[in-house]
Amino acid sequence: MDEHKKDLLIGFFIYALNILLVYYLWQNNIALTVIFIGISGFVLLKWATNKEERTVYFASFVLGPILDLILVPRGVWTWGNPSLFGIPLWLPFFYGVMIVIAIKIGKSIAELLK
Repeated sequence: MDEHKKDLLIGFFIYALNILLVYYLWQNNIALTVIFIGISGFVLLKWATNKEERTVYFASFVLGPILDLILVPRGVWTWGNPSLFGIPLWLPFFYGVMIVIAIKIGKSIAELLK
């Protein structure tokens, strides 16, 4: 199987897994944080193959929660089970993983459509 198809399958698998994890474990911040740390480790060490993807992970890890820290207190939305400053502890890891997934899936689809 070529690399782009493999990335596409892994990307959709992790995407679906993340949705299921948040859906079923959103009330358990500790468990979800530990699981997302593990998923982040896999993404950063085994799947994000270049410096750009790793850099985008960390940028999203920082910038995503900053957005929430600004908008949640203004009442734009709320989190059902916040743990730190009105946001869940697992959120930065989630943002980081999801942005890498979006990049990998986008690159894979673009290559497959050539």
